[in-house]
Amino acid sequence: MKKAFLLHPYENVNGNLRWPSKNHSEQVKVSESLEELRKLGYWASAFPEGDGITFSKDEYSSQQALADIVKTFSWLEIEECELSELNEKMRVVLMDQKSVCNILVPIRSLKIEDSFQIGEYKFWSPYDLENPWIDYFGAYHLYSEVNTEEWSEELKTEMDLLRFPLVELTIEVNEADLVGLDNSINSEVNLIRIASEQADRGLDLLRITHCHYKRIEYLPDRAGQLADGFTAAYIIPEQQEYKEKLLVHIVYSMRTTNNWLGLEAEYISDPLVEWLARLLKGKMNNEIEKSVRSAVISMSQAFYTIYDEARFLSLVFSLDGLCSPKRNWTGWKHRSYIAAVTSVGNINSYEKDLRKFEHLYTNIRNKLVHAGSSFIDIEGENPMSVSQDIHSLIIRTIMTIHQKGITSIEELHDLAITSLQKSEYKQVTDNVINDYDLIRGKQTPQKDRPNW
Repeated sequence: MKKAFLLHPYENVNGNLRWPSKNHSEQVKVSESLEELRKLGYWASAFPEGDGITFSKDEYSSQQALADIVKTFSWLEIEECELSELNEKMRVVLMDQKSVCNILVPIRSLKIEDSFQIGEYKFWSPYDLENPWIDYFGAYHLYSEVNTEEWSEELKTEMDLLRFPLVELTIEVNEADLVGLDNSINSEVNLIRIASEQADRGLDLLRITHCHYKRIEYLPDRAGQLADGFTAAYIIPEQQEYKEKLLVHIVYSMRTTNNWLGLEAEYISDPLVEWLARLLKGKMNNEIEKSVRSAVISMSQAFYTIYDEARFLSLVFSLDGLCSPKRNWTGWKHRSYIAAVTSVGNINSYEKDLRKFEHLYTNIRNKLVHAGSSFIDIEGENPMSVSQDIHSLIIRTIMTIHQKGITSIEELHDLAITSLQKSEYKQVTDNVINDYDLIRGKQTPQKDRPNW
């Protein structure tokens, strides 16, 4: 039975019966109940939003009104409450319910000349005169300004959103937070966080196609992030009882920002990118797609990690998580497995990847993790270059999974093992191990060499 809250009249204010969220199927019940209530001498009218009624009666009695309303609205579980308690009680009832919203999230340090769409992510250019949001906000006067390049980044009203590139997306939010609009900072912060993080998944698609560590200055800010440290999002709830609103709050006490160039991007038509757009929207069909989504998000987050050591280690962790080697695949067995995945059956690429990954893992990762070293202690290594090396291996692994139609970790294991069991792979593996043994002045025993 649906919960409803009864607010008795006070002074010159009518009474209200409120229930959380509109339900079209219940509007007939509402009309029938109103007629029954009116027969008892009440003036009563439904809210246009469909989430309650307002009523009054001469010679009002709270006790009698409760009995009358319980009788006439028998399909509701009615609880008396004070106005000051209403929003919190509504939030509790709606805690596990979801509601659909359209969102607009501004992006700093990004330039797009033409609007485009990747999957469900729409990217609107501030220079696009056919942008439907210009008409929606009635903001034609913005485009009478002489030089749009000199637009202010100040965000005071929803029209100011059009000065930025925008990500548009439909998402689900907790309906309890929509109840908190205008009266709960926590609810508004939750909505901004959800909207900005969901929109940032769209930016992941641009980062994976346009960004790299050798030119880190070509990196957009995180979705919704403003120059003054605030985060912004425009929320348009699908349900009419909730009003659309521009939300601007300090959501994150610390954030990384691009203080130089930023990214200039355009649409790249690619089945891989469209596939990733589906995964980033949360529509995964199997376990490996969940791993791919996690890896893409981790790669994007690594771009904004301040400390070189933390960035590099997070990328190594992402590569391991994506490839999911078995626990007993350690040492050279681990390195050869990863190289077999990233090289996609090409023996020459396998040799290069095996040499590179062994260096990255043993000479850098292990020193950072087990010896307490930093990049200052590891001579001759450029933190950005080695981060790009791991980043590239992750990208190639994702490409392998997509191109080969891999749907499970077991299939990925089988793909790599099929290559590694070939005699030419065994020979290359031994050659690489022998070369590293020579450099390190040691001899790797046969039992520590991979046997697939």
